[in-house]
Amino acid sequence: MRERVRDAFDQITADEKLKEQTKMFLVQKCRQAPARRPVRRMAVVLVCLMCLMLGVGGWAYLTPTSAISIESSAALELSVNRFDRVIAVRGTDEAGCALAQSLQVDHMPYLSALQVVLDAQADGEGVSIGVAGKDSGQCESMLQAVQNCTAAQKQVQCYMTDADTLDAARESDLPLGKYRMLLTLQALDPSLTADDVRGLSMPELRQLEQTLSETDSTGQTSGRGAQNGRNGQNGNGNGQNGAGNGAGNGYGNGKGNGQGNGARHGQTGG
Repeated sequence: MRERVRDAFDQITADEKLKEQTKMFLVQKCRQAPARRPVRRMAVVLVCLMCLMLGVGGWAYLTPTSAISIESSAALELSVNRFDRVIAVRGTDEAGCALAQSLQVDHMPYLSALQVVLDAQADGEGVSIGVAGKDSGQCESMLQAVQNCTAAQKQVQCYMTDADTLDAARESDLPLGKYRMLLTLQALDPSLTADDVRGLSMPELRQLEQTLSETDSTGQTSGRGAQNGRNGQNGNGNGQNGAGNGAGNGYGNGKGNGQGNGARHGQTGG
């Protein structure tokens, strides 16, 4: 069998010109082969760079830089990235959680998403819209855009705050606007807590603020105390945020002192 194969190849003939062309072709191929390696290396480098850019870009896109809190009959929070796109929506109260599940606003421009949310809960109540984040420049631009977007709508209040206030609101498990209102109310009544305001609507909270403000300005809370001074002792009356009258009556020089933010009167007993 081997002899037959050898005999078959021995019969193949070629002229000198064909042999020379074949030789030159093989030499050129050998010279070109090493040149392909740098091209392959460069291709690998380019692919790695593309993957890196896609990875960094994807990380930047999915990183929130600010948030928009929308509070009315339901409270929601839109997370916005540096490209002004909504990357997440979550409810910050029970009604907001239910509404968030029915909305399809992911990857929308934040103004478009805001309009969808406002249309979904247009019930005539006052709307509070807050912008917060670490990038003050982006937040200021967003606040201006939100104000322009809602300028024709009634009962809409827009504001801007910092990232620390937003974090504190999340820790308190309160919507951003309601948490800011809690801080205002606590300045008037320090005994109030997050649980006290959690179930109240924004109109109810504003009414509570007005009531506490009026009470604080007039100082008309109950303040009374009258004690009788005997045998020359003092009678003291304590009044809080109002008029406190104390009268001391005794056999000696008894004095009555009223202490409070109102008028103080003392009477001398004979």
